[in-house]
Amino acid sequence: PLRLLEFPKKFHDTLSSLPRQVARGALELLGRLAGGEPAAFSGVVRLKALPDTLRARIGIDHRLLFRLLPDCVQVVDLINRRDLEKRIKSLGG
Repeated sequence: PLRLLEFPKKFHDTLSSLPRQVARGALELLGRLAGGEPAAFSGVVRLKALPDTLRARIGIDHRLLFRLLPDCVQVVDLINRRDLEKRIKSLGG
């Protein structure tokens, strides 16, 4: 289904601090996910510690964390992969 995008409050700052290609790749993927494009879900993985949260690779070093809700794609964070475990723990996993 078609979903709206919901971003965290400081997501613009997060995007601004990352390389341009990473920010562009994240927004491109989010648009495809929100549009319901089946191919966009290829490579998306559900987190074992947080089953309601999904992870997608953005380039080699970054991971997009998000939740699929019935009416929106809720962005949790866009982080460097080395910070993934620490971020999962901070989310309660």
